[in-house]
Amino acid sequence: ADDYAGDGFWEANFPNTAEIDETDQSDDANVDLDCYAPVVSKTAETEWFKEFTWEITKSVDPASHSGFLGDTFTSLYNVVVDQTITAYGYNAFGTISVFNPNPGAAMTVDVADAVNGTLATINCGDGDGDTELTVAAATTGNCSYTADLPDATDLLNTATVTFNGSDFAATADVIFGDPIIVGFPVINVSDYFDGGAGEFLFEASGDFTFEYDRQFVCSRDAGEYTDGTWTDSLPNTAEIDETDQSDDANVDLTCYVPLVSKTADTEWFKEFTWDITKSVDPGSHTGYKDDTFTSAYTVNVYRTVEDYGYRAFGAIYVTNPNPDAAMTVSLSDFVNGTAAALECGDSLFVPAGQTASCGYTVGLDSTE
Repeated sequence: ADDYAGDGFWEANFPNTAEIDETDQSDDANVDLDCYAPVVSKTAETEWFKEFTWEITKSVDPASHSGFLGDTFTSLYNVVVDQTITAYGYNAFGTISVFNPNPGAAMTVDVADAVNGTLATINCGDGDGDTELTVAAATTGNCSYTADLPDATDLLNTATVTFNGSDFAATADVIFGDPIIVGFPVINVSDYFDGGAGEFLFEASGDFTFEYDRQFVCSRDAGEYTDGTWTDSLPNTAEIDETDQSDDANVDLTCYVPLVSKTADTEWFKEFTWDITKSVDPGSHTGYKDDTFTSAYTVNVYRTVEDYGYRAFGAIYVTNPNPDAAMTVSLSDFVNGTAAALECGDSLFVPAGQTASCGYTVGLDSTE
């Protein structure tokens, strides 16, 4: 096969002479041989894949708060992204070309290929495993090949074409370049709070933990409380923009306001005082035995009526619906702008889940 190296052609001339021994007369007839062998060439390309996958988890601490109207709380969020890199699909592939230099006859060859001992799959036209190739005169035939490899080590790829019992080879270097990227080497994470628009949190090119805090406030509108209680659940979702993967961490709020009730009693006094006077006219008589005299008496009574002591009084009851924390409230009480005197001073301590009371009284000018 070495005689055919390069152009696949080998030629020879075989002279043959016949001679009369006694006269030295002779004549010759030569035979020329033109022989052909396949000329083999090949290409070698490579590919491999580097896949980036991600996981995202989100947590919050604390995940719930309990307090009173207007209280402010802080929770700490952790967003963790975990990157996994998987390399796979190391593959060498290309074309094995067989040139038939014979201008007058086709040739049929068998084609094989190996990468440092790893056999490749050949396709000479009828699918994987078809290794027989017929090449018309003075033309080139092609077979494709592919070889699965364990890693990206640079190797030598050898194609072997067998023709009439002889092997003809061609080689090519298997050199791996940059991988085909699957997925996203770099990601961006956005945060969605309580149904709002997304806010950029961070960019990551590997495992990463991001911490941030957020404040929460109990409703300051007492009208939003039912039976002294207001609740809210605030969802918060972290999402990888490129993959739509997400995880959420919710914060629950339970807030309380005091429940206030009161009694109102009244009293006032109506005092009656009296004076009495009595007179007689005449107040004396002078006469004789058995004389008769007459005097006229006058009795007068005088009544005085006085209203006083107008006051309202009662108790203020404060219920603390919070089962876990006591509350201290400021108290005041007015009747038509007149401040009442409170038995508890100006504040009242109410234990968790209980009711406390404070008596009051206020003096008034009239019953109006």
